[in-house]
Amino acid sequence: MTRSFAVLLLLCGILVVSCARGPAVHTQTGETQLETIPTLPELVARSELIVAGTVSGQGDLWNMARGSDPTTPSKTNIVLAQNFTVHVDRTLKGAQTLDVTVAVAKAYGVVGVGQSDDPQWLPPKVGVRYLWFLVRIPGTDVYGQPGEPYRFVLTTEARVESRWATASQQFPAMPSTSFMNLVTTAVERP
Repeated sequence: MTRSFAVLLLLCGILVVSCARGPAVHTQTGETQLETIPTLPELVARSELIVAGTVSGQGDLWNMARGSDPTTPSKTNIVLAQNFTVHVDRTLKGAQTLDVTVAVAKAYGVVGVGQSDDPQWLPPKVGVRYLWFLVRIPGTDVYGQPGEPYRFVLTTEARVESRWATASQQFPAMPSTSFMNLVTTAVERP
């Protein structure tokens, strides 16, 4: 990985989570700098929207990097994201909605220089149900991540799905009902 890619990846994380609350926690994971959120109460506090829902489709690719005015796109940086549509079946925090669009960054770069794919890109799978912890990307109706982890696969158990290599140690798998109850409690008692 080039140094410029690592710097751009770090800048992307800062730009995407700029509207999230709380202090940043940075953890080195391999060669990639990630914004990590190590506890469930902090993850709940930093999320504007928490929903359970099934990925129903993939959408457009777009530059989600924000400019000096966070409501406008960057004219210098590239954070190429893939949109995914999530059909919501339960809202735990935030405004209730039937569908939400979630952007997942997959490449980073500089306008006029080019971009590099993120070797740790982990897209959600169409047809899979997740619990999502999200923040709105300024100036859009699209949501992004407040940090890692931000999604959990929901089957009979809740299992973290994250680019953060040690996320499963911080958030061990447990029965989905138990995990949803913990999240609901954290939302109700911040």
